[in-house]
Amino acid sequence: MIWHISYTKNEVPGIRIVKGRENAIDTACMLIGRGYDVSQLANDDDARIKAQEIQDIYERRKAGRST
Repeated sequence: MIWHISYTKNEVPGIRIVKGRENAIDTACMLIGRGYDVSQLANDDDARIKAQEIQDIYERRKAGRST
């Protein structure tokens, strides 16, 4: 499944496209760690992971807890 990661940095929007939900979450966390604002993950089946959930996953990973 293809996932789209929507993000901004310095008010410039961007999108990354990756295969697989876990890859999308990993990429989103990497972007957050580098100072990007990730707004959502979405796939072609209209599944979405919203910004707050992504931030929560990032914080748990950063603290060393599993997702």
